[in-house]
Amino acid sequence: MGLCVLLCVLLSAVSPLRGDSSCSAPSCPVCYKPSRRADEDFTCQWTTEGDMTGFTYTLYLRNETNGIFQNFNASKELSYILTFESVSLDIQLQVWVSAHRGHSSCSSAPTSVRLDQAVKYPAPHVKKKTRGNELLSLECQKPGDNRGAYYEIRYRKTGDVSSAWSYKNSTTEDYKPDLFQVSVLREAAYEVQVRRRAKGVRHAQWSDWSAPIYMPLKLDKPPAVKWDVELKKDKTARTLKLSWEVWQQDRDLKTLKPPSAGASVGGVLYHLSFVTWPCDTQPSTLTISNTEHSIPITLSAARVTIYANNSAGLSPSQTITVPPVPHLTVCPPESTTFLKKESVKKLKRLCWEWYRLGDGQTSVRPAEVKSATQRTATNITEVAVMEDYVRYYYFVHLRASSKRNPHTLHRCPVYKTESTPKVKPGNLTVVNMSYSWLEVCWQPIPVPELRGFLTHYQLCLSGDCENVPENQTCKTFQHLTPATEYNISVAGATSQGLGPPATETIWTSEDPTTQTGTLKKWIITIACLVCLCLLAACPLVCIRLRNKLPAVPKPVIASVQYSPNTQEVHPPKEEVHVVTLECVQKTPETLCVKLEEGRRLLREGGDVGEEEQEEEEEEEEEEEEEEGMGTDEEQDEMTIETNECNIPLNPNYKCQTLRIPEVTVTTEGTLREMECDVTSPVYKNGLFFDVKVEPCENMGTSL
Repeated sequence: MGLCVLLCVLLSAVSPLRGDSSCSAPSCPVCYKPSRRADEDFTCQWTTEGDMTGFTYTLYLRNETNGIFQNFNASKELSYILTFESVSLDIQLQVWVSAHRGHSSCSSAPTSVRLDQAVKYPAPHVKKKTRGNELLSLECQKPGDNRGAYYEIRYRKTGDVSSAWSYKNSTTEDYKPDLFQVSVLREAAYEVQVRRRAKGVRHAQWSDWSAPIYMPLKLDKPPAVKWDVELKKDKTARTLKLSWEVWQQDRDLKTLKPPSAGASVGGVLYHLSFVTWPCDTQPSTLTISNTEHSIPITLSAARVTIYANNSAGLSPSQTITVPPVPHLTVCPPESTTFLKKESVKKLKRLCWEWYRLGDGQTSVRPAEVKSATQRTATNITEVAVMEDYVRYYYFVHLRASSKRNPHTLHRCPVYKTESTPKVKPGNLTVVNMSYSWLEVCWQPIPVPELRGFLTHYQLCLSGDCENVPENQTCKTFQHLTPATEYNISVAGATSQGLGPPATETIWTSEDPTTQTGTLKKWIITIACLVCLCLLAACPLVCIRLRNKLPAVPKPVIASVQYSPNTQEVHPPKEEVHVVTLECVQKTPETLCVKLEEGRRLLREGGDVGEEEQEEEEEEEEEEEEEEGMGTDEEQDEMTIETNECNIPLNPNYKCQTLRIPEVTVTTEGTLREMECDVTSPVYKNGLFFDVKVEPCENMGTSL
């Protein structure tokens, strides 16, 4: 091929082989077949430059082995198809083309080719393309021979013409799909082209580039749909107004954002699927490029599914369910006669739609909806198969002769057979109460347990019954007796009778005017009882306190009261001791007597009783045991005794030792008075405090 091109350039540069300068030599012809099959015809093509108007072309083939020429008139076309039967396939041929117009002619340079090795596939056709987050997946249609090929893919970002192409090569296998993938950026749209060349062929040529393939951003979120329903004036049909937007996932912010321009490359289409006639088995479909649409629907539930589509693939679908108009609780009176007024022609266009009410308040189209078209039926019981004691809801739709704008003639709840309620009203409760009135409320009976249309509630208060409307669940009773027991019961009723009742027993409160006086009486009674209990408990408390307090110690020396009337006077007992008196000079040295000797003399001559002596000895022993031997207090006592030995004895030392006030004898009368005085010890807090001197005027005998 390179040699052919070089020869063509040289010949064109020098001059045409013959003819005038107005003839521009054609390019070297290129001959090929579209596949590797042996029965394929060949196509030879060439190009021209300049104004070649009016020129005709002749294709020449020369066998290089035997020199035989073949010529084929191509008329004014720039290509010619050679049948495989008319040429030699397995030998080398020289091929050139000649242009003619009048006496002017020119020819291209010859080129050598073997036709059975000349294959050029047609431009690839991409039959499937998808896009992931960062991958483009392409599937091309196999060539006519179903053999593998070499592929070259080039791609670049859209919106920037100056951006360079990126290339990728790929190889496919025989009899297997031609699939390949390209890695791209997630946030960019791309333009892609593909070409291919046959494998295992000596003179294989690259095919032309395919048409540009635009790969927009992937639509990874379903359309965001907004809808509104408008009831028509005749209230037999509605208009559903839809609008939507396509959103994309923002990888950085992790939020939804409006689609970029890259998502719209190649165009975005929206597919709608909906049912306007409930008796249709197949939904209607619509493909539009707008983002708004209006659909006429009936009064029953409707569903619409929307999804978007661009060159990268399909977005997830979004389905919306439009609920029916609010259900009726009872059938209107004209429900049995509305069809009798319709003509037979209209009956042929009726659609019956019904479903079972599980909770009685179904606001959307249930999963199980049955429909039927009956030409002669005038009642739902003639069309539907229903269970006893179960509530159903049905619609009757009418479609015009043009099969457009259907509307609803009638809608109604229905029972095949009714019965009494199965359960009692729930949660019977007194919500408010006083001494003369009360308010009671209850919950309605669930629709599946009604087993018929509820006509009223029967409410009883201690035997007095009244009917309450079926849509009322509270009742107030007036003029009640204070502090009285009342029995309340409520039961639901259908056309077949009453169901089981719910009961409650309550007491009304007391009248506040009488309740205040009773309360005062109770308060006074309780206060009196509390006082009596306290008075009865006081002696016990005093006894326990007295037992817990320490006892008051008795005085060491009991006080003696002298009474002249009761006191017996006994002559004092005297003991006579032989005392030898010596005249001693009264000096301080002679008056010093040892303490031990003084004590002995006092014990011999004193009038202290034996009890006092024993108590003093016990006290001394206790003090000695507490103080111990060798303490500082004994040393102090020894020091005191030593000092006392240096002090001259008082003549009245005996009285001092007995703690008797010193008596100074001045006159005989005074001495007699002092002798008649009686001393008695005074105690304070159980201890000796002082000596009290009392006159002995009342005594029978003077001392």
